Amino acid sequence: MPDKLPLRQRGYALPEVLVAAVIAAGVLTAVAGGVSGVARITHATEERAQSLLEAKLIAARLRAGQNEKDALEGLDGWRLERAPFEDAAAARQPAPFDTVTIRREGRNNFQFAVMAPQRANTP
Repeated sequence: MPDKLPLRQRGYALPEVLVAAVIAAGVLTAVAGGVSGVARITHATEERAQSLLEAKLIAARLRAGQNEKDALEGLDGWRLERAPFEDAAAARQPAPFDTVTIRREGRNNFQFAVMAPQRANTP
């Protein structure tokens, strides 16, 4: 029977199997780390996009003349800071609108500035 090989030539030796297992574990670890990094970046991008949409909604509400409380209705974690618009070219006459900084503090520290109609009770 010429098909029979000596016993030590059948299959793989233990060191070969261990080396293959270590290489496979290293490759899988690298792939898992890459997938985890992509997932983290995707989540941060989604949070940033959501913050931008919420800031634009607040800005639209302010431009429509809503007060701060109504503009922030249903949106958590946002703060508004209103200040009179200062323009050196129009220093002789106050501008009919304010600069409003819309800020969300947290993991993504988002800030957005818009012009909004001046409040009637602004001193």
